[in-house]
Amino acid sequence: MFESWRGIVGDVKPTHRPGSLEDFIRLLPEGIGVIPLTVGIRSGTEEEFHQVLEVYKEKAAELAALGVDLIHIGRSRPSICSDRVGVCSGW
Repeated sequence: MFESWRGIVGDVKPTHRPGSLEDFIRLLPEGIGVIPLTVGIRSGTEEEFHQVLEVYKEKAAELAALGVDLIHIGRSRPSICSDRVGVCSGW
């Protein structure tokens, strides 16, 4: 669907905060396109982290449907949360 001469990276960010996307783009070689999506974390509570895990999957599926060459899931507490008790505690 989209083209860039070196490929396209789909980037799923946890929040709408500026800064990390710009830093990510600066690290990429010239010629790589970026399609950013966010899951919209706002409060940063453990409950919210568990709630957005499915949103991460939906955003990744959306990028896959667009035909990106690589999907980068931005690191955040949600990416390390699990059903195990205490995994997110201490943040």
